Amino acid sequence: MAYPHPVTREVDGKRLEFRLGNNELIELQGASGFADSDFEKFLSSLDDARNLKQVRLTAYHALKRQQPDLQLEDAGDIVTSLGLEEWVKVLRETLAWALPKESKVKTRQEGTPRPSVGPTPS
Repeated sequence: MAYPHPVTREVDGKRLEFRLGNNELIELQGASGFADSDFEKFLSSLDDARNLKQVRLTAYHALKRQQPDLQLEDAGDIVTSLGLEEWVKVLRETLAWALPKESKVKTRQEGTPRPSVGPTPS
């Protein structure tokens, strides 16, 4: 199911936008201490609501485009106001938009020759 973007929620009387696009995910992956090659491990760490440090850091990165002056503590307060169960829903909706399961990009199938990029030497 595709979700509209940005994902929004009303928190303490204010409409907030949550965004985890490529730019936010790249920054979050680095801030979380994961190597570039550990993207799958990084993604699975985001879904662990028991790791409150990661929850707060993820919320911070998801919110800071709309609120550039946001502090980590503010992100933690927003998660507290939402509640962990609702935070997990927000996170999943945001990631579903950013990383759709069915990519529209067609990839070259195994064994298919690459298209020519210019004349071939004789």
